Amino acid sequence: MIRQARLSYQFQQDFYLSGTKPVYNRLILQPRMLGTGKRHVFEGLREEEQNIIMKKLFVLSLAVAAMGAQAQTWVENGNMNGNTGDAGDAIGTADMTTGVGPLSTITGRFVTADADIYCVKVMDWRIFSATTDGLSGTLDTQLFLFSASGVGIATNDDMGGAGGARSALTAGNALYASRTNGEDVLIAVSRWNKDPRNAAGQLIFPNPFTGINGPNAANGDYVLASWDATGGTGEGAYGIALTGTTYCVPEPGTIAALGLGALVLIRRRRSK
Repeated sequence: MIRQARLSYQFQQDFYLSGTKPVYNRLILQPRMLGTGKRHVFEGLREEEQNIIMKKLFVLSLAVAAMGAQAQTWVENGNMNGNTGDAGDAIGTADMTTGVGPLSTITGRFVTADADIYCVKVMDWRIFSATTDGLSGTLDTQLFLFSASGVGIATNDDMGGAGGARSALTAGNALYASRTNGEDVLIAVSRWNKDPRNAAGQLIFPNPFTGINGPNAANGDYVLASWDATGGTGEGAYGIALTGTTYCVPEPGTIAALGLGALVLIRRRRSK
């Protein structure tokens, strides 16, 4: 009887994008130690057998990465946090995007005067950007960028020029371009004049129409606590075009497939 091995892998995706064209796509699998006694999943296998298994896993990982190589769209799905199909407007109720590969677009819809928050992972801050698009009618948006813990990073109201009422956090801005790759962040979108406030009720960001602006709350508290009750009335569809990002949560089925593949390979080697 072959002993069942429990498998745990560090799953890391790096997607460096130029627009929607992947220029670098790497998926790394690193075997970890097991529980009691800190035994390795490859215990009992010769070094050459371990190498063969890892090479096959690498090929499998490339196949999985290829499946996600095409840029993809996330559709607002607040059901993941019990919000009945509407992305939440608080740190704990953000819509957790889930999947594998580059995430290029988010689509959603404002319900009355709400704000919507999405969690994404930024894989390359050098090219990170977020731009509202596909707006219904005369919809006028605002974009806000927060850390995963809700600390304000940057905001934009209007692109200006040909962009009009659209909002954009453009690539290379000094407020975020040098942050650490692989970071989970929150992207919030609201209708004009519905602004985020801290626990003291102060505005987190300044409120000019143009430019990308960092937080400037008077008391130095930049953590999201609430939104203006007024402003941004009415419903409407919107999109957010993204670069340099992937999903906040890896798709569970992909991780399960990799783990199952590894178990099969180990069992076959041990049975010989």
